[in-house]
Amino acid sequence: MALFFFSISNSNFYKSTKTIKVNMSILPTKVLSIEEIYDYDPFSPSTGFTKEDSPPIGEVNFGYIYPGTHIIGSIENYYAIKVSIISNQLWNLYIYSETNLIGNNNTLPISRLMYAIDDGTIFNPFSLTPKKVKSGGKTNLTYTTFDYLLYLKTTDPPDEYRANIKIEVH
Repeated sequence: MALFFFSISNSNFYKSTKTIKVNMSILPTKVLSIEEIYDYDPFSPSTGFTKEDSPPIGEVNFGYIYPGTHIIGSIENYYAIKVSIISNQLWNLYIYSETNLIGNNNTLPISRLMYAIDDGTIFNPFSLTPKKVKSGGKTNLTYTTFDYLLYLKTTDPPDEYRANIKIEVH
């Protein structure tokens, strides 16, 4: 049979301290998201536009149209594309096209497609090089909208044209 003896005394307990360092780096954040997209719809009774159901696919559709000037946007609360930006630093927003307007058998200059920002009345032609269209500072959330204008001449050959438009935040 074993006997155990013990006593408790404040002097028998030692304080032990360990230091744990916590390191972190906050990364620069610039987030660009597509919020809404509208398509050209000449049969829409009130506005001439229909809202796409599934952004961020990123496809603006003019559909089948005749020569002339066709605009998506330029009506209050309607636009071709609405994007959001979240950033913890200064930012610049750029827009450009990767290609001209390419059809199955024909090509049109990308400058026939134009954009205006934030319900502006001045349309600027797209180019194949990035153009800075807006700048901002730190923001939890800000929105920018783009209206599109497409100009087709009566001499333009019939075709299904497309272009890859890039919107970037730097």
